[in-house]
Amino acid sequence: MRQSAKEDSLAKIPYRIFETQQFQDDLAELTAVRMQQIRKKLTEYIYPQLRDEPHFGRNITGAHVAPSTGKAGWSLPLSRAVRAAKSSNACANGIWRYRLADWRIFFEINDAERTIYLLTIAQRKDAYR
Repeated sequence: MRQSAKEDSLAKIPYRIFETQQFQDDLAELTAVRMQQIRKKLTEYIYPQLRDEPHFGRNITGAHVAPSTGKAGWSLPLSRAVRAAKSSNACANGIWRYRLADWRIFFEINDAERTIYLLTIAQRKDAYR
């Protein structure tokens, strides 16, 4: 099935990426060396990949979070939303995760606005509690 001209032009517009306050706070809690390492990976690898195609990739998986307020991911406490992100690989307006070694970055995608919201980052051992 052929995409329309509008869909073709939208596919070429890169996604914008925003770091939530929670995400920035989580990074600030890390040691200076660890934060520098993660910032480098974010800048050189993760952000370029997410800008081009946030739905598919070797380190990307998603999960559907049933929203009660119509805004996926935000209606649940973050810990429940993160646990839901672990339990499924199919995503429909839910919370996605990016695997970075033993770290997990959780994010939400707004396709209509071509925007990605980085919600939180946590070590794998703590991410799903």
